[in-house]
Amino acid sequence: MGRHRISESVELPGVSLYVESEGEGPAVVLLHGMPLDHRMWDETFAVLKRRYRTLRYDLRGMGRSGSGLGPFAHHEDLRALLEALGLDRASLVGISVGGKIAIDYALRYPDTVQSLVLVNPGVSGYRWSDEFLALEADLHRLWEQGLRDQALERFLQTWVDGPFRRNGEVHPSVRRRVRQLVADNWERARTHTPQFLSAIDRLSDISAPTLVIRGDQDWEEIQALAQFVAASIPRAELVTLTGTGHLPLLEQPDVFHAYLLRFLERHATG
Repeated sequence: MGRHRISESVELPGVSLYVESEGEGPAVVLLHGMPLDHRMWDETFAVLKRRYRTLRYDLRGMGRSGSGLGPFAHHEDLRALLEALGLDRASLVGISVGGKIAIDYALRYPDTVQSLVLVNPGVSGYRWSDEFLALEADLHRLWEQGLRDQALERFLQTWVDGPFRRNGEVHPSVRRRVRQLVADNWERARTHTPQFLSAIDRLSDISAPTLVIRGDQDWEEIQALAQFVAASIPRAELVTLTGTGHLPLLEQPDVFHAYLLRFLERHATG
């Protein structure tokens, strides 16, 4: 029998989602950050598909996926997608907003989650500091004023360089790659307002084994939130990667994949 492989748009009720799935074995789903798309997982997808049935897809309104109509929730889209693909259970790997979605999904559909990997995750219901909200507001203001190049550079300074590093300390190829992904997706991302649960006070209800990964060059508020998530989920462990910020899978792929593979080897199978 040949190895499983698909690359197509899957028609779901109300929306079409672009998905790539390859490999055999336990299912692992990759959930990208915003405003990015499935391409951020290129290296991780290539590593995982050798051992697992690995799935990555574009969230609604991102990449090659459709926008759909009316209110929606990303975790409900994920449930519909897994059902359409005949997957009863999977491990979820989510970064940033992707981690936020994975947490909501684990609370809503706990019996379908084998394990969780949360990379610098957001959490629905968390109230960001005024300083952090001001950073986001400034990004959107630049974009709305038509200052796209300035907005993209500010995004890179905020989400790639982080608060502790000067321009030039992150490899230029990482900045170029993220800049292109953001440029391709930002306009569509601004038009979408998904619904989320309020998970911040329910983390102790998550029963799946969980790995939380944070970068020590990320914002202190995000590092603190990652520590809170790891302390609140009963079966969670926390790893801090040195010398990397919000996107460790792009900055230090070998180190990131080593931790990811070790965790999945222990927890991706029932």
